[in-house]
Amino acid sequence: MKRHLADYTLWVLCVDDEAFEVLEKLKLENTRLLKLSDLETDELKRVKNERLAVEYCWTLTPFAPKFVFEADQSVGSVTYVDADIWFRKQPNKINAEFEASGKSVLITDHCYDPEFDQSEASGQFCVQYITFDRNGGEKVRQWWRNDALNLAKSKRRWEVR
Repeated sequence: MKRHLADYTLWVLCVDDEAFEVLEKLKLENTRLLKLSDLETDELKRVKNERLAVEYCWTLTPFAPKFVFEADQSVGSVTYVDADIWFRKQPNKINAEFEASGKSVLITDHCYDPEFDQSEASGQFCVQYITFDRNGGEKVRQWWRNDALNLAKSKRRWEVR
C-alpha cells in the first residue's frame, strides 16, 4: 500500500490485545488500530464460543467497516482488504470505476470455474477487496453481518481448508 497508494489510512482490527500492543509500539505510518476487546458486541461474543478462531475472524469481516465508521466520522468509505492482499500496482482504475458507477458497494463474484466451484462452502462473493460507502452501503453490510452471525444455523458451514 505504501508503494502504490499516495494517500491512505490502514485501519487494523486487532483481534487480541497483544497484537494491539505490539502494533501500537511500532507506530506504523498511516495506520490506525482498533482493539477488538473494546468493540466486540454481545452477539459477537455469543458466536465466538461456537466457532473456530479462523471462523470467528471471518465472522468479524462485515463488522470491520462499521467499526471504522464509528471510530472516525470523517471517513466516507471503507475498503476492506484481506491481510494477505498484495498490491502490485495502484488500484486507481478499480476505484475510479466504482466511483463512476454511483454504487455504494464494490464487491466481486468468486467466478469459480464450474469444475472447481466452492460457492456452497465459501459463498458467492470474494471478500478480499470490498468497498462500502458510509451511507448507501449500510444495507448490504447489515445483510452480510446478519448472514455471518447466523451461519451456524444455515445449511452452509464454514469450511476450513
